[in-house]
Amino acid sequence: PRPGGRVAEPAPLAAPAPEVPGPAPSRLKPLFGRAQELTVIGQLHGLYLLCASPQGLVLVDQHAAHERLTYERLKKGLASGRLPRQGLLTPATLELTPGEAAWAQEQAPAWDRLGLELEPFGGGTWSIRAVPPHLAGGDPRPVVRDLLSQLNASGLPVHTPEFMETALRRLACHGSVRQGQRLSPAEQEELVDQICALAPPLTCPHGRPVMLMLSRRELDRHFRRGLEPA
Repeated sequence: PRPGGRVAEPAPLAAPAPEVPGPAPSRLKPLFGRAQELTVIGQLHGLYLLCASPQGLVLVDQHAAHERLTYERLKKGLASGRLPRQGLLTPATLELTPGEAAWAQEQAPAWDRLGLELEPFGGGTWSIRAVPPHLAGGDPRPVVRDLLSQLNASGLPVHTPEFMETALRRLACHGSVRQGQRLSPAEQEELVDQICALAPPLTCPHGRPVMLMLSRRELDRHFRRGLEPA
């Protein structure tokens, strides 16, 4: 007791030390035909996703990976009959030559299966009224122009699987993550999770590789680790 009979007040409790966040948790992801611990480190130059694994360093081409995922979704949708489509609040217009317009008119059933609503608007003007949902957020004119040009130049009959395959590849390319596009950590994780869930070979629809692994042995050899004198 203090002089005067007063009891000393207890000292205030110290504030708990702030928690220090640890590294992002590793997840088991199937990679190159086997399960590995793969941790997303971050994004490089808006092009590649860097991932660490016990076997080394993995680089994921973000455009090629997302293009493959988009292609798989489109392919699955087409297998059910036709792709879903989303109407545009403001229809876009596209100018076609008489030859292009005649060809586009002949392929009308194909556009419906591909989730496109295209209508002649008078003269050489065509109206784009609906597109597949993954394209609804941007300008549909370059996409439709490229699609018509590529398919017309291919000379493929509209009733063949090759015609639809070519169309799906073009639609997947236009609706995918672009070069230089910044992704949030959550988006990076989701992209890596989804691409690693696919069966190999992991390539984009055009055949470009999606992933590259630099093994621990390759890294050690490059930096001459283990070669230092004792």
